[in-house]
Amino acid sequence: MEVTYYASPSGREPVREFIDSLQHSARILRSLLLLGEFWPAIGMPHVAKVSGYRDLWELRVISRGRAFRLFFAPAGSELVLLHAVEKKTRRLAPKEFALAAERLRDWKRRMQT
Repeated sequence: MEVTYYASPSGREPVREFIDSLQHSARILRSLLLLGEFWPAIGMPHVAKVSGYRDLWELRVISRGRAFRLFFAPAGSELVLLHAVEKKTRRLAPKEFALAAERLRDWKRRMQT
């Protein structure tokens, strides 16, 4: 599977920008390579379905004691990276899931035209 980045209508790629801003980017990029190579066989603890959201999954990455979540959606032969956050609390805020879901809707809408 090819791992691609969601691009906003203005051309920004928020997940790529997030990864590029981190010192932990090597571990995240390695995890993305594994995701592309082993999807859909890859499972817990690396990948989990986001409950309550159709077609939304999360890649879980831990690097030097820091936890990151990268939200993605399978779409044909692609895995579209929609949103990424550093997990600093036990539970992620609902707005993080909602943002990933909104980007997925936007991506689908623009890919159909």
